[in-house]
Amino acid sequence: MKPAFLVFAVMFLVSCVDGYERPPKTSDEKAMAASCQAEGGQFARTGIAAQMTYCKKPEQPAKDAGKSCSDGSQCETQTCLAATKTCAPVVNRSYCEPILERGETINVLCAD
Repeated sequence: MKPAFLVFAVMFLVSCVDGYERPPKTSDEKAMAASCQAEGGQFARTGIAAQMTYCKKPEQPAKDAGKSCSDGSQCETQTCLAATKTCAPVVNRSYCEPILERGETINVLCAD
């Protein structure tokens, strides 16, 4: 029973990967991809069955990393980390940890 389950699980995971690499299809997705590429990013997908599109931009060090903050608007990354009360260190990275917004801690839930 275990080998059959393992084969099914591997086949399922492999079938999911293709969705993330799908090119834009609709006119809205094509416009988003063109805008994203003009900004130095790459059209990408995430979420269940790769339904959500986004612009994946290259990560880069934040100029104000470690600066004291109480809200993401005070940071280049738009992310103020609650644990340290400082600006996040990398631009274009998703942070799956509590952040500060208007001085209050907000728990971040990650999609994947």
